[in-house]
Amino acid sequence: MAIPPPTPPPPGRPGRTGQTGQTVRTALARPRYRLAAAAAVIVVAAAILVPILLLPGSKPNGATAGGNTSGGTSGGNASGGSGASGKSAAKGKTTSPGSAGASSTAAAPDVTHVAITPDKALTNPGGYVDSFSFTPNGKTLATADSTGAIRLWDVNTGASTPLPDPNRQGAFGVVVSPDGRTIAASAENGGKVYLWNAATRTFANTLPDPDQTTIDSIAFSPDSKTLAAASDDANVYLWNLASDSTIATLPAPRFCNHAYSAAFSPDGKTLAVNCMNGEIALWNIADRRVTALTDPNGLEGEAIAYSPNGKQLALGDHNGTTYLWNAASRTVAATLYEGQPGSSSVEDVAFSQDGGLLAAANFDGHTYVWSTVSHDLLSALADPGGDPVERVAFARDGKLLATGDDNGHIRLWHVAETVG
Repeated sequence: MAIPPPTPPPPGRPGRTGQTGQTVRTALARPRYRLAAAAAVIVVAAAILVPILLLPGSKPNGATAGGNTSGGTSGGNASGGSGASGKSAAKGKTTSPGSAGASSTAAAPDVTHVAITPDKALTNPGGYVDSFSFTPNGKTLATADSTGAIRLWDVNTGASTPLPDPNRQGAFGVVVSPDGRTIAASAENGGKVYLWNAATRTFANTLPDPDQTTIDSIAFSPDSKTLAAASDDANVYLWNLASDSTIATLPAPRFCNHAYSAAFSPDGKTLAVNCMNGEIALWNIADRRVTALTDPNGLEGEAIAYSPNGKQLALGDHNGTTYLWNAASRTVAATLYEGQPGSSSVEDVAFSQDGGLLAAANFDGHTYVWSTVSHDLLSALADPGGDPVERVAFARDGKLLATGDDNGHIRLWHVAETVG
């Protein structure tokens, strides 16, 4: 079996420089080459394991390739978008032994077909959208763009309203609390997190980072009582939102040299933080202990997300690969990628609320939508302008998908599932 040479990584978008002078989220500066030996091990392992999976009694999945996911918002205009729907012929996925029909995905519906059609396009006046988040009722999309502005979009009318910037410093990460009462955004510089009252759309408070370093990612606990912030130096800060006081500082583990994104497990007991050097730090919130998961490619991940039932953890890396981890056993259940590994990078990942779909925003200008049960690629949404897709998110009802590209376009898509 011929082993292809490793593919050079794609160019990344410019990063932003924090107060410390360290470039944040800069794809050009990231280690993204794989060793040919690693590729050989993977290919040989696949050659050995696939025939075993197809023995009587095993569940064939028909898969021969891999796939990846990442989050982002893709933009463009509704008439110009393309949305491929229907089940692909097992293209672009690799399922590891025992993952087909595994208990980690038993609670998620087996989506066999998805029809995704354009709804409307929103053009952001402030450049590319760095992050966004739906309100729980799905009627509003909060966005943070490259100018540092926070805007609230009415998904029905397409109208937007900017939130007041209390310190005129700008913010680039935004998230809406699960109870819908609070909007939080991380400051462009200076290690601050801003809070707004979602009902009145007025500024509420500023949470200072004790180390005054750039905050790369923020996440609410499922009960909306705690806010976590992952910083440039890989420290994680926890705030009690009832008192706006710091609960704890989780010091950077030795294996984590820069934190990119953070996500709470649905039960609120674990905080996952992905690091620049290809590690995932899993923090036990109760005892403040940390364990590590390692990207099999040894590459950094840009995006991380828990499935709604907490049984799966998705990580998209800069080799264009998305890994589905079994959260209980902490083993890789499936490896997903579209095209050739190394041809692009995964920028964001998001699960649908029922857990049946995983969407990945890709730097190659597509958003890929996968079944979390069969691991089939169900749809590939092309950005109308071919721009890199940076962010992706599902509304809570699962019927609306938002994507955003690095040219400031946001696209809303209607999603209709068929369950097998």
